[in-house]
Amino acid sequence: MYLTSLTASNIGSPVSTSKGLYCPVSIKWEYGTQLPNVVEIYVGSTDVRLAADVYTFDVGGDSMRNNGTVYVQAGQVLGVNLYACPRLQVNGEDLGEMPDDQGEEQPFEHYCLVIVVRTPAVPQPPTTTLPTPVIQSLQVQQGQVLVTWNASRHYDKFIVYWGLKGGGPSQSQQSDDLAGGSNGAYIAKPSFANLTYTFAVDGCVDGVFSSDCSGWGKTEEVQIPPGMGAVAEPVVALTAQVISPREVLLKWRDAEPYSKILVRRTPGPPGLLAVESTLAGNATSFDDTNALLPGTPYHYELTVWANPYGPSSSGVDVATSRLPLAFPRHSSNFLQSNYGVQGNYELLVPQGNRVGHYWRNNDDPGYQWHGAPALSFAGEEHGSQFLPGSTPQGVALLQSTIAGDGVHGNFELVVWASQALGGPDKGSLVFFGFNTATSRWEAKGPIVADGQPITGVTAF
Repeated sequence: MYLTSLTASNIGSPVSTSKGLYCPVSIKWEYGTQLPNVVEIYVGSTDVRLAADVYTFDVGGDSMRNNGTVYVQAGQVLGVNLYACPRLQVNGEDLGEMPDDQGEEQPFEHYCLVIVVRTPAVPQPPTTTLPTPVIQSLQVQQGQVLVTWNASRHYDKFIVYWGLKGGGPSQSQQSDDLAGGSNGAYIAKPSFANLTYTFAVDGCVDGVFSSDCSGWGKTEEVQIPPGMGAVAEPVVALTAQVISPREVLLKWRDAEPYSKILVRRTPGPPGLLAVESTLAGNATSFDDTNALLPGTPYHYELTVWANPYGPSSSGVDVATSRLPLAFPRHSSNFLQSNYGVQGNYELLVPQGNRVGHYWRNNDDPGYQWHGAPALSFAGEEHGSQFLPGSTPQGVALLQSTIAGDGVHGNFELVVWASQALGGPDKGSLVFFGFNTATSRWEAKGPIVADGQPITGVTAF
């Protein structure tokens, strides 16, 4: 534990500074068992981009150095958060993470203490007789708030004030002069999720030398719900290049500095899980070689974060290339196909008056064989209308480049069939095809060359 308590006292009267009227505030803190190099006081937020001011006190590990004076804008009647944050330094640079009393590294914000300080209101000039505009609605839109108002008289111009509730002056903004009338609208942006913003409208009448204004009307506030805050700019020119059947290269350009990039790959085939990879914020490419399947469609989603902006995403679709057929991918009856990641073994053998189709799943650690006699010459199934009662003597098998399902080549089979039951033995050839789109064998018929069936085959 670095700090154990934080108190504020002796809030002084407003004094004029180069930035306006500010009140001095005395801050005191007490140390725990761990001593920092410096103590930083953040006004409004621990994010230096949102903080009104940051005060650094060099304590040098001395437990007696435990107080200081900061300045808070006058008129903060609703209160401003003051954060006292212990910091460790190396070579004069603050460390983003610091060890706790168990030696575990934690973000420095984990050790910050906070108190709310209210400063005296700034004396106001005599109130004007002009009626103040009244805010009618605050409509939360993605990353912005639409402010609308009415006025009981015509004004030459309006000015809208808006800011983070409880924040310092750096978080307060004022619009340019807006068109006059008896009503108006203004879009305030950016606005961030889970934060509360306050709004007020001033109406002015132009004079010869200066404008006479109504003063700020009643303030209204709105909280930005989750998912409706400003989001980071998505990456630019996202592309996906297929390097090989099992490799995809993503490239993009950063639209702004990111704190983190998440790549999520969603597979096309059902039953496969999405794969996520977290990248550094400055990454501009990602080489994906993680268990991609050949000839498979994928969707990549890139989500980026850029604090304090919320995440935004962009996507790209790609399909990996098919495994090339290594010709000659054929044999008399046995080959390795491009089914599966490793490539299945395919075997066709004559079995009596049938031809059996068997295959081994090479992606299965158990290397199991599957299949059964598939083609019959017995008169009741494929082939019977061509050579009823014939007996297959041999087969020739290949996997073609004709892909019925767009990924796997069809199997093409020639069967040497002899006439065993009566009549002369013609030794004919019958052609079959396995359509990978339907996963079924289809009988094509006897092979006919130049109008004549091929017969008299004596060997294969």
